[in-house]
Amino acid sequence: MPDPVPDDPARLLAAVLDRAAELVHRHPRRAERLAVWVDRRAVPDAARAVRARARYVRAQILTERGELDGALRLIADARALWAEDGHALAALRTDLGRMHVLDDLGRHQEAIDVGEHLVTGLEELCVAGADEEPRYLRAHAVKNLGVAYGLVGRHVEALQAYARATAEYAALGKHHETALPLANTGLELLALGRPGEALVAFDQAIEIFEDADDLSFAAQCRGDAAQAHRQLGQVGEALRLLEQARDTLDRLGAATEAVRLRLALAQTHLAVGLWGEARDAASSAATDAARSGLRHDEARARFLLSLCDLAEDRCAPALDELAAARDLFVEVDDRQHLARVALARAEALFRSGRREQARDLAERCVADLEEGGWQVPMVSARLLQADLADDPVEAEARLAGVADLVTRLDLPELSYEHALRTARLLRSRGALDLAVAQLARALAELERAAGALPDYALLTSFRTHRTQAHGELVEVLLERAGPHDVESASRIADDVRARTLADLLARAAGKGPVLAAAGRSLGEAFAELSEQYLAEESGASAHTRQRTQELERRVSSLRTRHLAGVPLPDGSPDQPASRGVQVPTLAYHVSGDDLLVFVHRDDGVLVRRLPAAVGRLHRLLDDLDDQWSRAAIAATHGRVGSAGLARSARATLRALHGLLVEPVEETLVDLGPRLCVVPDGEMGTVPFPALFDGEGHLFERWTITLAPSLLPAGAPVLAVPPAPRVTIVAVPDEDAPGAAGEAHAVGEHHPGAVLLEGLDATVGAFTKSVPGADVVHVACHGLHQPLNPLFSRLRLHDRWMPSAEIVQLDLADALVVLSACQSGTHGRHREPVGLAWAFLAAGAAGAVVCQWHVADAATATVMASLHSGLAAGLPADEALRSAQREAAASELHPYFWGAFALVASPVRGAHGVAGTAV
Repeated sequence: MPDPVPDDPARLLAAVLDRAAELVHRHPRRAERLAVWVDRRAVPDAARAVRARARYVRAQILTERGELDGALRLIADARALWAEDGHALAALRTDLGRMHVLDDLGRHQEAIDVGEHLVTGLEELCVAGADEEPRYLRAHAVKNLGVAYGLVGRHVEALQAYARATAEYAALGKHHETALPLANTGLELLALGRPGEALVAFDQAIEIFEDADDLSFAAQCRGDAAQAHRQLGQVGEALRLLEQARDTLDRLGAATEAVRLRLALAQTHLAVGLWGEARDAASSAATDAARSGLRHDEARARFLLSLCDLAEDRCAPALDELAAARDLFVEVDDRQHLARVALARAEALFRSGRREQARDLAERCVADLEEGGWQVPMVSARLLQADLADDPVEAEARLAGVADLVTRLDLPELSYEHALRTARLLRSRGALDLAVAQLARALAELERAAGALPDYALLTSFRTHRTQAHGELVEVLLERAGPHDVESASRIADDVRARTLADLLARAAGKGPVLAAAGRSLGEAFAELSEQYLAEESGASAHTRQRTQELERRVSSLRTRHLAGVPLPDGSPDQPASRGVQVPTLAYHVSGDDLLVFVHRDDGVLVRRLPAAVGRLHRLLDDLDDQWSRAAIAATHGRVGSAGLARSARATLRALHGLLVEPVEETLVDLGPRLCVVPDGEMGTVPFPALFDGEGHLFERWTITLAPSLLPAGAPVLAVPPAPRVTIVAVPDEDAPGAAGEAHAVGEHHPGAVLLEGLDATVGAFTKSVPGADVVHVACHGLHQPLNPLFSRLRLHDRWMPSAEIVQLDLADALVVLSACQSGTHGRHREPVGLAWAFLAAGAAGAVVCQWHVADAATATVMASLHSGLAAGLPADEALRSAQREAAASELHPYFWGAFALVASPVRGAHGVAGTAV
């Protein structure tokens, strides 16, 4: 193009508009400034075509920004100006932009009407002359028609339109124009449940967009490709693409596409079980979509919010959101999403006990989904029909009807759900071998998806909400009762308890970013959360707690985004079936309302079922909480050794012993002085050493160690070497005023210990002091966060240190002593995530923890006695037992000494008494 000269204003304006058009998708703000400048400089009567083009460019920018009503007005202005100036073809071209905006507004039928009318008009022009411009414009129109067809579920017509547009562009030599129909072909294939084929189309489109330097469309296409990877269970790759797309769209200020990207992020969070983070993303997308008039996107956001409610079994709110989403989808005539909404409604009705309504609705769903060719939701609908079936014959027919399709789609989530239901049906028929095979397949599909998750936090969340197949397989193996089935059942139960911890320790799972040193967004969000934790100390109102939870979810979401592009760890988890188990071990497993107790002995594994034990256990633990509260109140009035309160507590401890230990007591006779206990779920709060058999406490019969999973046979007893390297941290405050005195008492047993006290006990100093330590003693305030245990935390001098940071420590086989209240508390789910879990994940060989708040003086006494034993060369379990024995002998209430427990890591190396097998 010749350089414009100052005395050639028409050429100058045209050149500026050419530049603006080039910048629309790369630098929209600069493009808008140029287009507005041209619009203002053009002489009204003499430059109608220039003004028309300037307004059309401005309309494109407003569309990207989500200002759709303004975009339609500018498109109408451009059309009128071109028509007045005699540029009929240019006036027709504006219909392309009008179709785009109408689709964004959810007015898809109007877009189809405009498109079909435009194609008809262009057909006449193409026949009438040999000019390429009408053919080029027709290819655009056919491509836009494909978009509108797809949005109303006419996928076959959409694919035909994209194929025709691609062919016409190619015939015209417009290779770069084939990118959009290719990208849209990918979207249609995705809607039809063909993500593998969709990825091929997306990858081709991204390459062409990048060659053309079209950053906006390349980013949008990456967001779409992320959804294909999500369907395939490749969440790590989906996160990487979403983060790349987000960076570009934020830089371009593309608000409309940013809304859609948040919807994609919400879907990804849902896929891994991050319900709160998914809700936040969908809620903000719904608000922005409603503000911008993006009716279709608002409908999708409402639908995703309903799925968040369903995931948390909140059926009534889910049905309300589904009603709102349905009205919006009716308005935009999206038949596929209407069918999906109906399917979700059927699921909600089923869970609410309205079975017949759910059956009728599911039947209609299947018909609509089959007619539309939407295979993925159709499989889900068939699975729901199997759940709703009145008899096994009907259920089997439903499952068999989609078996081939499930195999052909090869999507981990669908394969898992289909195998799980098939196994249940086979079990009901007594075909146990086949049921075992199906459940093994379900677990393999689960781990296929888990293998694509880049770190422990995502793995923990993902696995927490997918434990059904493990539970089913445990029960089927026990029912089959083959020669090795009890041992296999115990291994399966163990796998669900601590698989992610095992992956971390085997370096088969990543640890994620260091929060305080992360990139700008995550680092700033974590700094704000740290300030919020400090603000809570002055008074935790409902508002401050809500704000804290919002910030925790924001940090979690940003942390997930930060993982984008992080390579999967090269390690592979230890396979527990290849090693023996430390004996004796009592490994508990919750199965419905029953408790299963696996007893590992030298001569094999036994199992005992405790029918209806779970409900009784919960009642006894509630009663125990009351006992501890009474003891704490009495202690504030100087009644530390109240005999009446102690008798009352022992009665509850006696009942717990009768429930949990007595039924298997005879299997533990003559099996040695040590006992390992592997609790399950909320059983982690049971004070096993303090359980009372009517004559004495359990620690008087055995030296007891707790573990998150089965410990390997022949593992060394956890002990510390002579002259150990010791780090002591003390942060006295209102909740732990005696921490400094405790630290000095502990230090007397370890000459040369590193002492971080008061002002010196910062997070940074603590992090630097622990590498190479044999013993780490932490005396401070601790707090368990039940809603998100990865944010359970310790109060150091400068700020709180959450579990997500503790995991990053280099503890290298150290013994950690957590003299902090709630340090032994963990989440209610199968994997016992909390402060102790975090220290084990950081490499600690074991952790002495406190399961509830205990008065400082009593804690200091037990801690001093513990370290006296360690310094004398006692293994950690014996040192703790000795300390508890001394406290009990002084007639202290069990509340004061029963809170402490040793939790051992399933993987230990250097620290241990060589050759001393437990």
